[in-house]
Amino acid sequence: ASSVDGLSSVQWIYFANSRDGWAFGWQLWSTRDGGSRWARVPGFGSDQAAAQAVGSAGGTVYVVLFDHSDPATGVRIASSRLGSKRWRRSPTELPLGAGPVPWAQLVVEGSSGWVLQQNEPLVAGARLSGGSWTSWTPPCAAAGGPVSLAAASSTDLAVACVAPSRASPPSTEGSLWISDDAGASFSMLSEPAPGLINGFDAGALAEPRPTVLITGSAADIYASFDGGASWSTAYSGNLQSVTDFDFPTPNFGVAIDAGTLLRTVDGGHHWTRLPL
Repeated sequence: ASSVDGLSSVQWIYFANSRDGWAFGWQLWSTRDGGSRWARVPGFGSDQAAAQAVGSAGGTVYVVLFDHSDPATGVRIASSRLGSKRWRRSPTELPLGAGPVPWAQLVVEGSSGWVLQQNEPLVAGARLSGGSWTSWTPPCAAAGGPVSLAAASSTDLAVACVAPSRASPPSTEGSLWISDDAGASFSMLSEPAPGLINGFDAGALAEPRPTVLITGSAADIYASFDGGASWSTAYSGNLQSVTDFDFPTPNFGVAIDAGTLLRTVDGGHHWTRLPL
């Protein structure tokens, strides 16, 4: 085991519960005692196995890996049962893409999971169903802009699509797609989703409940409590760019802005700025 002094090569952290957590980036480290002691996970590290996203559900942890030496099949997915040191790599591999800044999003809920690999435009996707990962193409993949995922359950999935920054005229609203069969099929909402501003990194999405959708990007957080039929401003003022939401429960959630953390305890109706 190692102290946190050995974690200089990692950039992100994820906890599945109060004890099991992972710190990751170019290396992958794990803790089983809430962060008091950390151990490096063998086989994860360097350009050939850089950990980029971690998530867990149903007692299993999943890791998305980037192999920068192989753009054609450079995105891999590995999994392990919580508490186990044995890892299994999925035979499904995705292209890394040719852009300069690849990034991945991993969402897991119950027995379902989804991976998006983006490198400027969307490159590829994978879906976990029946215990196996298979290639998957989300809606609006051909639009060329960034895509964001959120799931309220193992079957309810929302996908937000943002027009690329080179679009003419520039878009200030994104399309929103809803699935109730774990991403096998989608329907597009007729009301555009506000807050999904054009650009590479723009557009954060949350779905704490199947009928609740929350977006945020520029200066505001927007919410819909009727499945996207109508939208209202849930928080406004002094934000720069909301980049992420996290809802551990349907009522409790946080939003991450540059230098700001906001919290809701009523499912997104009201938000409070937290001092950092």
